[in-house]
Amino acid sequence: MFTQILAPTVLADLLRLVEDWRPDLIVHEEGEYAGPVAGAHAGIPWVTHAWGSPLRPVEELVSLEEHAVGLWSSVGLEVMSGSGLYRYGLLNPCPAMLQVGAPGASVVWPVRPAPLSDRSDAEADTADAYVGFGTVPLFADDFDVLAAAARSCAARGLRTVVTTTNDEIAARLSDEGGGRVLGRTFVSLPAVLQKCRVVVCHGGAGTVLAALERGVPLVIVSKGTPSQVRMAEACAEAGVAAVAGTDADSIETAVNLVLDTPTFRQRAGVVAEQISAMPEPAALISDLEAVV
Repeated sequence: MFTQILAPTVLADLLRLVEDWRPDLIVHEEGEYAGPVAGAHAGIPWVTHAWGSPLRPVEELVSLEEHAVGLWSSVGLEVMSGSGLYRYGLLNPCPAMLQVGAPGASVVWPVRPAPLSDRSDAEADTADAYVGFGTVPLFADDFDVLAAAARSCAARGLRTVVTTTNDEIAARLSDEGGGRVLGRTFVSLPAVLQKCRVVVCHGGAGTVLAALERGVPLVIVSKGTPSQVRMAEACAEAGVAAVAGTDADSIETAVNLVLDTPTFRQRAGVVAEQISAMPEPAALISDLEAVV
């Protein structure tokens, strides 16, 4: 979670960029910790763009301060509260039903998440289920877990699309899917999710929010990163997902639970309404200008 704090070259590069360009505002994502330091050093305001997962609890912000002391002191500054993460404001794509507790920021702008839409795939776009574990190969190419999830969906008669970063694994999933599984290295989620009844994923914010924007309930096989654990717990609490382990029996049980329990889809529909009511990014330009 604090990897970039230990990479002072990130800050050095950013300081040079800020000095050369002199931007009016810095917008950085919540896991990038050099932005606030560079902004404070140059006297430029900054705004944090959250990932879309439930925001980290207060105790993690305190821990962040402890880890970031060296980064701030390297430019002659004392570390700010929460390492300055929410000093000027927070752009937050996390819908209200998933945000557990106060966000820890005094100025928060909800912003509608916008999933990437590209490369329409006529065969994949008619899927009844989607399985995918992000883009990090360690998780995204875990054949056993992908296959277990695909089999669980296919056993319920669902035409299932599975994504992986590996062409060979994608082909193998298709070959072993009994005609009901399509392996792909990329799909357009907004297109694939139009007819889906369930999504099985790792708890990454992009996949979860894309599914919930369409009102599709989930099975989350959490891989253990803090933001994914928070997302899995929040989705379970909100009643839009069942959380599973990585073994086949656990995944099958969770898939059947979501498919057989109408309230999961009903609750996902409520979150979809919340997302629809969130402002488009362009609508927040005047708010960002006011920070400057």
